[in-house]
Amino acid sequence: MKRLILMRHAKSSWSHDGLGDHERPLNKRGREAATRIGAFLKKRRMIPDQVYCSTAERTRETCKRVFKAAGETPAVEYRDDLYLASPKSMLNVARKSNADAELAMLIGHNPGTHMLAIELCGPDLSDIKEMSRMAPKYPTGAVACYSFDVNDWSDIELGAGALHFFATPKSLQDD
Repeated sequence: MKRLILMRHAKSSWSHDGLGDHERPLNKRGREAATRIGAFLKKRRMIPDQVYCSTAERTRETCKRVFKAAGETPAVEYRDDLYLASPKSMLNVARKSNADAELAMLIGHNPGTHMLAIELCGPDLSDIKEMSRMAPKYPTGAVACYSFDVNDWSDIELGAGALHFFATPKSLQDD
């Protein structure tokens, strides 16, 4: 069994004139949200063995804050091909995860993250509540976790994931 967490970067700042999209940092709300998600993952014991993160500043900062809050330091690979990636590109990165990794994580951008999150969902109707929350919107800082009944990452397929949770920073404010 392999498990995959998809995360959209936390809220970024638009207040830095002259910065390109790739260089935008998190704003205060984004920094707080990344910390909240890190605490949530720690509480759920969902610390990935391998993390693949876009090279954009906002994704890098999200990643660092999440795992600082979780008190863990997983292996992180920063990848240019995850910057504004399509669902297909993101899936290809996941399929190349380390064979030993049981839980991998992708940190990317919308619309690719949201599209992939929906496309991974399988026919398991027990997921319907979480899927209905995720379908209309995948906010900044949101995370979704799937499991796949496979032994090798190269075998994960669209429509074959069991969605275990979908959490947003806002939904965790009272945790």
